[in-house]
Amino acid sequence: MNFVFELFSSACAMRKPGKEKENNKPLACPKKQSAPSTPVNGLYPWVCSLGDCYGYNLLWMLFFSQFLLKSFCGHFTGAASSFVFRSFNVSGPQLQVYVALSSLPWALKPVLGVLSDRFPILGFKKKYYLLISSLAGIMGFCVMGVTPGLTLHAVVAAMMLIETQLSSCDLLMEAKCAEKMIEKPERGPDLIAFLHGGSAVAGLVASACVGIVIDHLGPWAAYAICLPLACCIVVPTLMNCLEEEPCTGSEANNAHTGQRHGATNVTANYELVVISMLICVVCAVVAFAGFAFSPRDKFLLSVVLTSVVISMLVLLLRPEIGPIMAFMFARAALHPSTAGASFYFFTDTEAQYRAGPHFSTFFYTTGMGLMHGVCTLLGVWTYARFISGWRYRRIMVATSLCSAAASFAQILVFSRWNLVLGIPDRAFMLGESFIHSVLGQWMWIPATVLMSQCCPQGSEATMYALLAGTINLGYTLSSFNGAYLLSVLEITPTGVDGEEAQFDNLWKASLFSTFMALLTIVGMPLFIPDIPPAVRLLAEGDASATAGSPWERIVRHFREEGDGEGAAVGEPLAACQMGHAASHLSSSYGCVEGRCDEESLS
Repeated sequence: MNFVFELFSSACAMRKPGKEKENNKPLACPKKQSAPSTPVNGLYPWVCSLGDCYGYNLLWMLFFSQFLLKSFCGHFTGAASSFVFRSFNVSGPQLQVYVALSSLPWALKPVLGVLSDRFPILGFKKKYYLLISSLAGIMGFCVMGVTPGLTLHAVVAAMMLIETQLSSCDLLMEAKCAEKMIEKPERGPDLIAFLHGGSAVAGLVASACVGIVIDHLGPWAAYAICLPLACCIVVPTLMNCLEEEPCTGSEANNAHTGQRHGATNVTANYELVVISMLICVVCAVVAFAGFAFSPRDKFLLSVVLTSVVISMLVLLLRPEIGPIMAFMFARAALHPSTAGASFYFFTDTEAQYRAGPHFSTFFYTTGMGLMHGVCTLLGVWTYARFISGWRYRRIMVATSLCSAAASFAQILVFSRWNLVLGIPDRAFMLGESFIHSVLGQWMWIPATVLMSQCCPQGSEATMYALLAGTINLGYTLSSFNGAYLLSVLEITPTGVDGEEAQFDNLWKASLFSTFMALLTIVGMPLFIPDIPPAVRLLAEGDASATAGSPWERIVRHFREEGDGEGAAVGEPLAACQMGHAASHLSSSYGCVEGRCDEESLS
């Protein structure tokens, strides 16, 4: 946690605090603290000091949107989704495709960022987008929780509506927190600690409960339980706990043109809008292909889309940013997922897979979920304590190698060699979950810091949404690639009795997936900068995400060639145009010699 404090303290110290705004009347307002507190001095005084600084309305919104909705409901529905698809006897490859399709709204975050920034609804940039997405999510929870006899396509559509609410609330609240920390940067680290700490606790509570719910009430009941929690965000949003002031006429016009006071002109970086629209089109194509295409066609489509997205990122973004984004997207997309077949491998009963681990629903969701949650916190602490000062390349290479070594341990389970070695399945998988959870944080934290440094000043929210959305799209494509790999190796379990032969080649799929993860290390030096996290990636005050991009250089080259040809044909006309651009010199050049006037120049 000290790392989080130090990181955001240094980031916030680079910005000057803005003028404080008067807060609306809070929902609840305990007595103000005379001085800032810390969690060590007491949790309640610390939270109260945060409320005094940023407003209790913001803390309430974080509680409803991040703790209850994103963390608790996200963990609940995420654990239940695979069991829902299992009830339809969906094959392992197609199961992971459906789970990936339901998560597509997370890849659309950059589109929402552009819409909310440029197209306010009734003058509000966040309020009504929160309400619209919340209504979509509530509809999805209703369909999943209380509607009987659903078709498979209806289930996927309802899950997409739910993820739309989770991803939209996450993005808009992160943007609001960023605004607050820019206004009052001195307590920024505490606000981030409150956000991540509360989310971690909510996730642990969800993991502790979800196994019991699925075991006794079924996976559909998890969605019914989350329905009232999803509704909770509506009331504080209607009460304007975001404390959002409606845009005036001029501000709304500036929003449409991408201009903001004291910020970058987003439309000047029109490449960001182009990439966001491309991501939107790719997601639409992926959604259609997930239902209509065969595993082979999905794989071929994934190869094409991966090439297109990587090319666009490298071509349209500046050299300091484009290669980093391309690498992170490629690392996600080129690591084939075997999650669908693994789910059946661990949860099949003795009648379905006699030699399998036969994990109970409670152990698979709650037992391993709690282990993952606790070890995630341990990973954050060990990263801050031991490796936070390492260079990016060293961190990513070391963690990738360690993660690959841990994946070889999973191969022992799939081949059942762990039993030959005398290691029980549960003990082996708890140990494997421990290692992967810790290593996951060692990989995720520096990647998050690096992505944050890829965000130019003035377009942080849009750029970060684009980064996160692109990586989420990569994970979706990895499910397509993994589905084809499983189909080629004839690993298509469906949860029926006597399907032992379906898992004979699962260890081979896991081995190939591990090899692909190692393969990305070879190209890492070409894409990842060899600097520590504390060093700036972009120059201070740099406000462009596209300056110096290959596309910009190409356009400039052709413009210069065109200007050169025009100058060679008629230098008097060029001189007159220069004079028109600088009005105080226009009379010196005149428009007689060049035979041009103001109308012709325009």
